[in-house]
Amino acid sequence: MSHANDVPLPLDQLNHSWNNNRLELLVGNFLCTVIIEYLVIWAFFGWSGKAGKELVGWVLFVNAITNPVSQMDAVFFANLYGSDNSSAWIAICVMEFVVATVEFSMMASIFRRMHRNKVIDNPVTTKRTILMVLTANVASFLFGFIGLLFLLIEANPYYAH
Repeated sequence: MSHANDVPLPLDQLNHSWNNNRLELLVGNFLCTVIIEYLVIWAFFGWSGKAGKELVGWVLFVNAITNPVSQMDAVFFANLYGSDNSSAWIAICVMEFVVATVEFSMMASIFRRMHRNKVIDNPVTTKRTILMVLTANVASFLFGFIGLLFLLIEANPYYAH
């Protein structure tokens, strides 16, 4: 009978996948992140029309800056810590917090701009922006992690047992 802690976290497989499928992983992760985060923001605010269209561009812009950092930190820390999965995951979570903080700052500025330019009627509160950014980041992180696990299971039967 196997115990959960007998199965290593898939950081070594992430590194292998990164080396073999770099472009596909970058583009796929970026597009999934943009779609998920846009859907979360849309669910929070329900903006349509001009606001919804403008938001697509802003979500693309913010993620063009922050998403590569998120992707690179996972690979970097997997290489740095090797088999020390707990240190790698702590470092990844710290970097995700930094990325989420940058995204919060950018999105708060974007929402102020959208309100000032009368793209949205009501200002977005700081509290609501924080909650939206956290929800969007957790959703995209979990979706990406689950997707990674499915890819690893498909590529390596060891993870299927």
